[in-house]
Amino acid sequence: TVMSRTASAPSGLRGELTRGKLWRGKLKQSSRCAASCGVGLTWSVTPSSMAPRGRTLGGVPRVPSPRTPGGVPRARSPSPRLARQPLNSSLLTRQPLGGSPDGLARQPSTSSLPGRRPSSGSLTRPSSGTGRRTPRATGEDIINRVHVVVRLRPAFVRGETGGSALMLNEAARSITVTPASENDRGNFRSFTFDGILGPDKLQADTFAHVQKIVTSVVDGNSACVMCYGQTGSGKTYTLSNVDEREPSNNGVMQRTFEALFDRIRAGEEDAKFDVSVQYVQIYMDLIQDLLDPVNNVSLREDADGRVFLTGSTIYSVASVEECVEFFFAGNSNRKTAFTQMNAHSSRSHAAYILTVVKHASGVKTTSSLYLVDLAGSERTAKSEAAGLNFDEAVAINSSLAVLGRVIYSLANPKNKIRPPFRESKLTRLLSNVFTYGARTVMVVCCSMSVDDVPETNSSLEFAKQAMNVKVREVKDEEIDYFALSVQLQIQLDAQSAAVQKDVVDKVALDGIAREKQALHSRVEQLEDYIKYQQRQLDAYRVAMTAAANELHSEMSDWTVHTGLPTSLAYGVVYQPQPEQ
Repeated sequence: TVMSRTASAPSGLRGELTRGKLWRGKLKQSSRCAASCGVGLTWSVTPSSMAPRGRTLGGVPRVPSPRTPGGVPRARSPSPRLARQPLNSSLLTRQPLGGSPDGLARQPSTSSLPGRRPSSGSLTRPSSGTGRRTPRATGEDIINRVHVVVRLRPAFVRGETGGSALMLNEAARSITVTPASENDRGNFRSFTFDGILGPDKLQADTFAHVQKIVTSVVDGNSACVMCYGQTGSGKTYTLSNVDEREPSNNGVMQRTFEALFDRIRAGEEDAKFDVSVQYVQIYMDLIQDLLDPVNNVSLREDADGRVFLTGSTIYSVASVEECVEFFFAGNSNRKTAFTQMNAHSSRSHAAYILTVVKHASGVKTTSSLYLVDLAGSERTAKSEAAGLNFDEAVAINSSLAVLGRVIYSLANPKNKIRPPFRESKLTRLLSNVFTYGARTVMVVCCSMSVDDVPETNSSLEFAKQAMNVKVREVKDEEIDYFALSVQLQIQLDAQSAAVQKDVVDKVALDGIAREKQALHSRVEQLEDYIKYQQRQLDAYRVAMTAAANELHSEMSDWTVHTGLPTSLAYGVVYQPQPEQ
């Protein structure tokens, strides 16, 4: 039904209600709306379209409201059910059939959509249903921006005939694109980035820009190194080149392995690290396991909203050599083809994922390092791709276009455009990088040739947008109950051993004390015995002295009676001893 207003009302509300707007709903609800506005209304039912003011759809005059003889509208007694009430804005959100009146449009509600993110452009992670792996920031929130480094390939690698189209200022980190024709002003642009690497720079110079970020994985921060650019601009060489004969030509990947394990070996003494690798490619928007191509790989989300791979093989590694071995094994299964732009053109996006699990102080920290080699964007008119190569180029350009839209929506959050992560396997795989606080470095490889000015400008515009992407740094931490129980058990055993040692030591000390007391008693007994023996000896000495003196007296008397000399009587000279 359609309700038309026929009574007087404030001009603003009258204009809204009589300007040909169609309203949906019940008469009761509309009456409540009018009552809340404090206006007496008379309703008449008309066809599904509202006529201009004063008439209905068929031109039939509107039924006038009751009037007095003087033409003054008759006062209507307010109904108790239509009494004036405070305005309730929730009743003014009805959606009209032909569009919404200004200020009265229904706003989409997200409270009734469990698990859905609000479409406000903010990348708020949904709360965990279990509370086990909710990422959290330590201390104050840290906002990281995507760092962009531009690396330039020499102008005449592919035999281009034109000159150089780029002017560099490495000190100011700026680059200017100058097309060959002065009339081509649309391609004359200037850019400023976090780093500019000219054609004379080495692989070590590129790694210097990413070393701090990739080694932060050991500290629990996820990271990503992504190479972007047109086909044949040197992305694969920059990221994944391995030269055993000339180590100075090793790319970012080989140097990352070495730096990562150096940090692990020099890490905390009580920390334990588990490192594992996965290597996948996205070919024709299908995910394939490069380490085991027969696997059926797909993307899933856990309870916390994180995207993970199912079906891909995960290998544990403990050295740089093992990481390089798995990289070579996966590269042998990667799709490449010959084109006019590149003799070994990558026909798929490749992602080498290292996962580092750190166990320290009863806390388990999981971080990931994404090393992404994006397939180069290409123009089929230049690459002369045909057949299957043409289909591959279309798939590559489509996924890169979706990535560009994701970067644009993240770089412009005020537009409130939801990033289209699900429109491509590539962007969905990288959603963890942009939504869960991974520190990201994008290495944009460009050609300096005049022939490639449009492609160079396109890559630099993409890089400029990427520099505006900001994410809040978070760490995936959870309490490692098993490790914590083991650690507590070790501490308990140590304390028990210490207590037992103290008990043993106390028992030993008590035994020593008792033995010392016994020895002391024995010494006292021996001292008493010695004193007793000494007294006995003294008594014997006295008795013997008395006996000798008595014998001397008897001998003296005998010599007197016999008249014999004393020497003959004694035989020896005898000296009487004094009595004691």
